[in-house]
Amino acid sequence: MKKNILTPSDKNVKSCVLHLEKEGLVSFPTETVYGLGGRVDLPKAVEKIFFWKGRPTSNPLIVHVYDFSQALDLFQWTHKEKEILEQLAKWAWPGPFTLVGLAKPFLANSLVTAHSPWVAVRVPHHPVALSLLKACQVPLAAPSANRWGHVSPTTADHVWEDFKERDILILDGGRCSVGVESTIVQWDGSSLNLLRWGGLDWVCIEDFAQKWGLKTQNLTTDISQKSQNLTLDVPGRSLKHYAPDIPCYMVTKSLGDKNADYTIRNLSHVCVLDYGQKLLPLADKVKSYFDLSVHQNPKEAGYQLFFLLRSLEKQTHIECLIFPDFSPHIQCQDKALFDRIYRACQGKKIFIGDFLSS
Repeated sequence: MKKNILTPSDKNVKSCVLHLEKEGLVSFPTETVYGLGGRVDLPKAVEKIFFWKGRPTSNPLIVHVYDFSQALDLFQWTHKEKEILEQLAKWAWPGPFTLVGLAKPFLANSLVTAHSPWVAVRVPHHPVALSLLKACQVPLAAPSANRWGHVSPTTADHVWEDFKERDILILDGGRCSVGVESTIVQWDGSSLNLLRWGGLDWVCIEDFAQKWGLKTQNLTTDISQKSQNLTLDVPGRSLKHYAPDIPCYMVTKSLGDKNADYTIRNLSHVCVLDYGQKLLPLADKVKSYFDLSVHQNPKEAGYQLFFLLRSLEKQTHIECLIFPDFSPHIQCQDKALFDRIYRACQGKKIFIGDFLSS
C-alpha cells in the first residue's frame, strides 16, 4: 500500500478535505497524539473509524473543532451555562482539554456519542490540525490514530505502521509536543467532573473553577482497584490500553506480593523504562535502560513515553519491558503518566529477585 504521508501544504490540506467529503478518513497531528478523523455528519465515515480501529461502539469519540463558536453548535447549553463555559474555553482552548456536555439533538444518541446524550469536544493546539479543521468547516470525530488498545501515535510513521493497509491520508506535523491524551472533564449542569487524567493538570482546572465559583468533582476511580464506576464510558478507560506488542510489567520488590504476575531471574533480554532513577541499579544488567525523566518531570516523561514504547516494540530479542511501580507515593501531577503506564502493563507486576539490592 502506498505510504500516504503528506506534508501539510495548502494543496495537501485541500486534498484531505476532499477525501473527508467522500467519507474518507484523515489522520492529523495534535499536541497530544495523532487523531484519526472523519466528518461527524457522515455516518459511514464514523463507522469506518470504529471498524478500522477495532474500537467498541460503546466507546464515544472526541469531536475536534476549530474554535469555541463551532463547539457551541454541538452543545445544548442554557444562556447562563454558555457564559460560564465560554470563560473556561477561552482559558483552556486550544489545548489538551476535552469538555463533555449535553449534545444537541442531531448528535445525541448517535454513534459518535456511543448512543449517549453526552458529547466530548476539544480544540487542539496544533497549527496543522487547526488548518484542516478550518478548511473542512465541519467538526471531525477523531480518536487516536492507532489500533484499539495499542500505543497511541505521536508521529506520522506511527499512524502508518498501524494502518498501512487502509486508505487513510496522513498529514505529517512532526512529533506531538505533549505526547499523552487530553484531560477529559464533564460539565453536568452544576459542576466540572474529572473523567480522565491527561495533558492539562487537574489542579489547574480546580484553580480556574474556584476563581469562577464552580464546583468540581474527581470522578476517576483508583485504577489499581481495577474498578470502573463512571456513569458514562470514556475514551482510554480500558484496563489494557496504550500497550505495545511486547509484555509490560511494573516492578515489585516483594516475592510475596500477591499481585506479582511474573518472576524473572535473567535480565539480559529486559528493557527498563524508568522514572526518577528508581530502577537505576538495573541499568548495567538489562538489554537497554531509559529514564523517562531523571528529575521526575511528568511533562518530560509524557513526551517520551509513547514514543519510546513504539521504538522498543520494534527491537528484537526483548522478553519484556519493565517500569517502576510508583503508585504508593504517587503525586497528583503524576497521575496521567501512571494511568498510561498501568494500562500498558494491564496492572501486571513482575518480581525480579535481588537485582535491585545487589
